[in-house]
Amino acid sequence: GDLAANTEFNHIYSVTIDDSVVAGSYTNTAQVSADNHETIEAEADLEVLAKEGVVLGTAVVAGEDDELPQAGSNLREYLLWLVALIGMAFGAYGYRKLELKNK
Repeated sequence: GDLAANTEFNHIYSVTIDDSVVAGSYTNTAQVSADNHETIEAEADLEVLAKEGVVLGTAVVAGEDDELPQAGSNLREYLLWLVALIGMAFGAYGYRKLELKNK
Protein backbone atom coordinates (compact mmCIF):
# COMPACT_ATOMS: atom_id res chain seq x y z
CA GLY A 1 0.00 0.00 0.00
CA ASP A 2 0.87 3.66 0.00
CA LEU A 3 2.80 5.33 2.81
CA ALA A 4 2.63 9.10 3.22
CA ALA A 5 5.88 11.11 3.30
CA ASN A 6 7.63 11.44 6.70
CA THR A 7 5.61 8.66 8.32
CA GLU A 8 6.81 5.47 9.98
CA PHE A 9 5.55 1.94 9.58
CA ASN A 10 6.49 -0.72 12.15
CA HIS A 11 6.11 -4.34 11.22
CA ILE A 12 6.28 -7.07 13.85
CA TYR A 13 7.02 -10.58 12.66
CA SER A 14 7.79 -13.99 14.10
CA VAL A 15 10.25 -16.55 12.84
CA THR A 16 9.75 -20.31 12.70
CA ILE A 17 13.07 -22.10 12.80
CA ASP A 18 13.28 -25.42 10.96
CA ASP A 19 14.57 -28.46 12.87
CA SER A 20 17.51 -28.72 10.48
CA VAL A 21 18.89 -25.26 11.43
CA VAL A 22 22.12 -25.50 13.42
CA ALA A 23 22.43 -23.41 16.57
CA GLY A 24 24.43 -20.22 16.01
CA SER A 25 24.27 -16.56 15.00
CA TYR A 26 22.33 -15.49 11.93
CA THR A 27 21.51 -12.13 10.35
CA ASN A 28 17.91 -11.43 9.37
CA THR A 29 17.61 -8.87 6.55
CA ALA A 30 14.52 -6.88 5.56
CA GLN A 31 14.22 -4.72 2.42
CA VAL A 32 11.69 -2.07 1.48
CA SER A 33 11.38 -0.73 -2.03
CA ALA A 34 9.27 1.92 -3.75
CA ASP A 35 8.86 3.24 -7.26
CA ASN A 36 10.12 6.68 -6.28
CA HIS A 37 12.85 5.79 -3.78
CA GLU A 38 15.93 3.62 -3.56
CA THR A 39 15.67 0.32 -1.70
CA ILE A 40 16.15 0.58 2.09
CA GLU A 41 17.59 -2.34 4.04
CA ALA A 42 17.65 -3.17 7.76
CA GLU A 43 19.37 -6.03 9.57
CA ALA A 44 18.79 -7.74 12.90
CA ASP A 45 20.96 -10.41 14.47
CA LEU A 46 19.27 -13.64 15.50
CA GLU A 47 20.76 -16.15 17.92
CA VAL A 48 19.49 -19.73 17.53
CA LEU A 49 20.11 -21.56 20.79
CA ALA A 50 18.31 -24.90 20.53
CA LYS A 51 15.44 -26.69 18.86
CA GLU A 52 11.90 -25.97 20.03
CA GLY A 53 10.92 -27.93 23.11
CA VAL A 54 14.42 -28.09 24.58
CA VAL A 55 14.70 -26.33 27.92
CA LEU A 56 18.11 -24.69 28.26
CA GLY A 57 17.59 -23.40 31.79
CA THR A 58 15.29 -21.40 33.97
CA ALA A 59 15.57 -18.17 35.87
CA VAL A 60 13.67 -16.77 38.81
CA VAL A 61 13.47 -13.03 39.20
CA ALA A 62 12.83 -11.83 42.73
CA GLY A 63 10.19 -9.20 43.18
CA GLU A 64 10.42 -6.36 45.66
CA ASP A 65 8.21 -8.27 48.15
CA ASP A 66 10.25 -11.50 47.95
CA GLU A 67 12.57 -12.27 50.85
CA LEU A 68 15.88 -13.75 49.74
CA PRO A 69 17.80 -16.21 51.94
CA GLN A 70 20.77 -14.91 53.88
CA ALA A 71 24.06 -15.46 52.09
CA GLY A 72 27.51 -15.77 53.59
CA SER A 73 28.70 -17.04 56.96
CA ASN A 74 27.50 -16.15 60.41
CA LEU A 75 29.49 -15.72 63.64
CA ARG A 76 29.02 -19.36 64.67
CA GLU A 77 30.63 -20.62 61.46
CA TYR A 78 33.58 -18.24 61.85
CA LEU A 79 34.12 -19.47 65.43
CA LEU A 80 34.04 -23.10 64.29
CA TRP A 81 36.68 -22.36 61.64
CA LEU A 82 38.80 -20.56 64.23
CA VAL A 83 38.62 -23.50 66.64
CA ALA A 84 39.53 -25.89 63.82
CA LEU A 85 42.54 -23.77 62.82
CA ILE A 86 43.74 -23.49 66.42
CA GLY A 87 43.36 -27.28 66.80
CA MET A 88 45.40 -27.87 63.64
CA ALA A 89 48.09 -25.46 64.85
CA PHE A 90 48.38 -27.23 68.22
CA GLY A 91 48.40 -30.61 66.46
CA ALA A 92 51.21 -29.52 64.13
CA TYR A 93 53.16 -28.06 67.08
CA GLY A 94 52.73 -31.29 69.10
CA TYR A 95 53.71 -33.47 66.13
CA ARG A 96 56.81 -31.36 65.49
CA LYS A 97 57.78 -31.50 69.16
CA LEU A 98 57.33 -35.29 69.19
CA GLU A 99 59.45 -35.67 66.01
CA LEU A 100 62.27 -33.60 67.51
CA LYS A 101 62.13 -35.59 70.79
CA ASN A 102 62.38 -38.95 68.97
CA LYS A 103 65.53 -37.97 67.02
